[in-house]
Amino acid sequence: MNLRQKELTYKLRGGLFEVQNEVGLGRSEETYHRAFCIWMLKNNIAFQTKPLYPISLDNIHVINLIPDLIVEETLVIELKAKPHRLADSDTVQLYNYMKRTGLSLGFLVNMGLDRVHIERHLRDAVETECRNLSPSPSFCETTQKITESLCLIYDEHGTGYSSEIMDRILPVALSAREMKIKNKPAVKSFYNGHDLGQSALDCLVINEEAVFCHTCLYGDNDFNCSRVVSYMKALNIPYGMAVNFGKRVLEVKCFQ
Repeated sequence: MNLRQKELTYKLRGGLFEVQNEVGLGRSEETYHRAFCIWMLKNNIAFQTKPLYPISLDNIHVINLIPDLIVEETLVIELKAKPHRLADSDTVQLYNYMKRTGLSLGFLVNMGLDRVHIERHLRDAVETECRNLSPSPSFCETTQKITESLCLIYDEHGTGYSSEIMDRILPVALSAREMKIKNKPAVKSFYNGHDLGQSALDCLVINEEAVFCHTCLYGDNDFNCSRVVSYMKALNIPYGMAVNFGKRVLEVKCFQ
């Protein structure tokens, strides 16, 4: 961390504690947010509050990301006011903002405890790669089109977004190839001859001939591979694709 960032983060930490001390405990997130903005104005710290960062694919708008604060064009702050420890989903939310803004430094702040809790996060700029993004010619046309959709996503966004973002991007990419999508099809389950009723499978069925399972930010693609094989059998569908949009690697495996 350079000297400018070191001085800035030290000052911001002090400001967050000052805000909580004066405002008091148990206030809303928006109350602390407004108070901290006033503190930064008084201390001549440049910032943007809740700026809008759109995400699009192939010139089609998909979703807007709205971080709480961008400070001095160098730091993302995501501010919470929860009376308990923050969850992994809160950390992932911060990383989404850091990826979209291109900033490498972020603060995840919880004002809702007896003492302000501040997590400092770094996001290294690393090269991403994709693996096995070339299915065999023996696979169906649908599988080829899915691959084209994945290439489009990778070319525009690389990898490293969370499921919340990818669940919005994927349907846009698939629909652009005029594919029909069924989300979470239901099937019956049985045990020892007993009908256990219907349950939804966490997958997409595309053009009624390919099962598609994906995860985001997993360390490997093994879980998807196991699910795809199981779901192909349950749905009696001949083709499948397992995809993990990892932190650094987009990994794809096809089944038939």
